[in-house]
Amino acid sequence: MRRRLRAEANLLLSLAQQGPQSRADLGRAIGQTRATAGNIVARLLEEGIVRTSEPAEPGAHRTVGRPGELVSINSNQCHVIGVDAGIGFVIALRMDLAGTVVAAEQVKTDDMAPSTMLDLVVALVRQVANDAPSLGGVSVSVPGIITREGHVMRAPFLGWKDVPFRDLLARELDAFGPLSLENDANALAMGQVIRGHVSPDEMTIVLSMDVGVGGAILSDGKLMDGQSGLAGEFGHMFVQPSSASGTVRLENFIGRFALLERYRELGGQAASLDAFVDALDSGDELARQVQSEWVEVLAQALSTITSVLNPGSLVFGGSLTTLLERSLPLLDKAYEGLLMHGTAKPRFVVLPFAQHAVARGCCDIRREAIFKTL
Repeated sequence: MRRRLRAEANLLLSLAQQGPQSRADLGRAIGQTRATAGNIVARLLEEGIVRTSEPAEPGAHRTVGRPGELVSINSNQCHVIGVDAGIGFVIALRMDLAGTVVAAEQVKTDDMAPSTMLDLVVALVRQVANDAPSLGGVSVSVPGIITREGHVMRAPFLGWKDVPFRDLLARELDAFGPLSLENDANALAMGQVIRGHVSPDEMTIVLSMDVGVGGAILSDGKLMDGQSGLAGEFGHMFVQPSSASGTVRLENFIGRFALLERYRELGGQAASLDAFVDALDSGDELARQVQSEWVEVLAQALSTITSVLNPGSLVFGGSLTTLLERSLPLLDKAYEGLLMHGTAKPRFVVLPFAQHAVARGCCDIRREAIFKTL
């Protein structure tokens, strides 16, 4: 296996993000001449990872004297698999190289012991792999602190500590191609990069907010994971809620379970986030109080992140975006009040909540690996 030339990888990523293009368009996209792009396309055609077709509309993508063939990803050259081993569930997807999900399986579980989750991941991978033309690997995500070697140091909401999960997976999934184990927030973030939804020209912080709070730091479209691969664990920052007597970890105050527990402490009743949001929308005073406390603490965390990293954008994903969307005016005011004078405020980007977003990100990580290596 060798790494592709950068121009080859960039051309494949452009096709993945923008769809079919002419050789001239591809040359402009990767900063090369049409002739250079044509030479790259010729190599990729021989490999079978791209294909050509005539434009759908007469005259489209034509250059003087010659029809402008369209180049596209050969979606069925191989498929990839992404798995989100989450809190109470496992989701597995199979995706073609063009980024279309072609198979999906999901199961809920109350037993999140490593052995149980391992069995569920392996079973779902085998199910979605059925009838695949060929496989280019599997990426699995876990909501925890993971070393570069795939060792889960801590996954508190799964009840895990010191679990060599990648090694356990490798014993069962060796036949499915290259394997990686990812933090769930990193998978969500890299999916946004690979699909072109995050600008490569600015520093971006991605926060995944659900039961816990995960984070990822992106610069120039690349993940900044720190000295030992553990950077971005913003959920473990300490914050000072005015309603508490001391400091607490961020995710232990603004996470989904913590939010609902605080609402119950005040006398409210909501068995789910949807029920809490309904109460908030109906004007429930206790829900509004919890929202105010939630915004206060989130603003503290965001102001600290901004002061330290000076990002160009803050991207929010996860189930709690339904609450965030209703809280943006309050958050803007609280956040701006904490920023140091003269600090440039980053753009806020709220991703629509999608249950399969992390698993899709895992698939995208495998697609990018194929685009970058032979």
